[in-house]
Amino acid sequence: MNFMMATRGFLILSSFLLPVFGFAGEKTPEFTTLSGKKIAPLSHADDTVAVVIFITVDCPVANAYAPEINRLHQAFADKPVRITLVHVDPDLSAEDAKKHASDYRLEAPVIIDRKHRLVAITEARYTPEAAVYDAKGERVYLGRINNLYSGFGDRRRVVTEHNLRDAITAALAGKPVTKPKVEPVGCYIPDLD
Repeated sequence: MNFMMATRGFLILSSFLLPVFGFAGEKTPEFTTLSGKKIAPLSHADDTVAVVIFITVDCPVANAYAPEINRLHQAFADKPVRITLVHVDPDLSAEDAKKHASDYRLEAPVIIDRKHRLVAITEARYTPEAAVYDAKGERVYLGRINNLYSGFGDRRRVVTEHNLRDAITAALAGKPVTKPKVEPVGCYIPDLD
């Protein structure tokens, strides 16, 4: 085999491997958190389970989940889990995002996805919607946080399904997620013009 054939073979193989293993730039875009720290929310270089939860300041369903999001952040704080909250409003100012984080006492790092790069990668459509990526960088869950809402404006008194918590727990254990996709309830993420 000559050098050209070997090089062409490597390039073809790498074009398949890069998106899968997250070496491509779009797979792990970097953002600056509201506190000024650079992060790559979907990076799995450190064998961490990555969780992104999409939010907006004006979605009542997403805001109602703030206490549960904080409980999840606390529950997995000592585990190799990185939870990132992602604002999807491209016109949201950093000041308004900081006020929202303060008002709702959000504990996880918060970023603004102005160009919807994470929205596109994860295929999220609503706020709040969560995506979980295992330590290999594979998406293993996309959907609701739990079944607090059975429909928009229809809030349960008792939560009986903890979909996101279960997905994170399974990903940490290296086990398949029982329900890898669960339809969320919330506010639609509009397409960028």
